[in-house]
Amino acid sequence: IDHFAHAFERYQKDTEIDQQE
Repeated sequence: IDHFAHAFERYQKDTEIDQQE
């Protein structure tokens, strides 16, 4: 479960960068 949360956080971070642009 922890691994899934970590992957989701990384995905969210990538989306944040895309949204910022």
